[in-house]
Amino acid sequence: SVAHQVLQTTSILLTSARRPTTLYYLLSNNYVNELCEFDVGSYNLPQEEEREMKTHFVGFLKSLYGRLNHDTAQFYVSPSSSPSSPASFPLYISSLAFVDSDEPFLRLTAFNICLNALRSLSSLSSSECGRAAVEVASDPGNVARLVGPLAASLARKTQRLRERVLNNWEESAEGGRWSSRTAAILDDLTDDFILLDDLLSVSVPGLSEQAAEIVLAAYVYPLLLEPLLLCVRHP
Repeated sequence: SVAHQVLQTTSILLTSARRPTTLYYLLSNNYVNELCEFDVGSYNLPQEEEREMKTHFVGFLKSLYGRLNHDTAQFYVSPSSSPSSPASFPLYISSLAFVDSDEPFLRLTAFNICLNALRSLSSLSSSECGRAAVEVASDPGNVARLVGPLAASLARKTQRLRERVLNNWEESAEGGRWSSRTAAILDDLTDDFILLDDLLSVSVPGLSEQAAEIVLAAYVYPLLLEPLLLCVRHP
C-alpha cells in the first residue's frame, strides 16, 4: 500500500541522512510528527497485513528516535502554548500505543523507544523542549499506559509460576521438562524486572513515584503481600 511505502521510504531517509541540513529539512514543518499519528487500525487490513504494517510503523518510530538529540529535540516536542494547548511529544505517544501489544517484538521495541527517548530528553530538563517532554511523560494517563502493561505482565507470569509450583508437582517426576518450563517462566519474569529497573532509573520527575504506585497496586500487594498476610492470619 501507499502508507506502507511512505513509512519504509521515510525510515530509509531518516537513517541515511548524513548532513544536518538534510536531516533538519526532513524533520521540519511537522510532517514527520504527523506521520507519527498515523492510525494503522484505520485501514481494516487482514490480520497478517496489519501485523506487517505495525512492524513497519514501529520500525519507522525507531528510525525517528535514532535521530533524536540535543539539536533535533525542537522538531520532536512542542511545548505548551496555553492551558488549552498542552505539550505534545508524538513519537512518545505513538510508541505508547504498542507497549501493550501481543507481539513481543513490537512491545519491547516500543517500550525501549519510550525509555530511551525519556533518557535523551531528561538531560535537557532545563530547556523548553526537555520540560515539555517531562510534562508529557509524567502525565498520569501516559504513565499508566507505559507501566500498566508491564505490571500486568509481572502479575500474570508470577501467577503462572505460582500455579506451576503448587499444582504441577506430579510433573516434577519428569525432571528436565518440568524444570525447563519453569526456567522459561523465570527468564520471562527476569526480563520484565530488568525493564522495570530501567524504567525506575529514568530521572523524570514524578515518573518513578507514579510507576512504583502502579506496580505496588497491580502486582506487589495482590500477588506477593496478600498471600503472606493470609499465612500470618491463618497459619
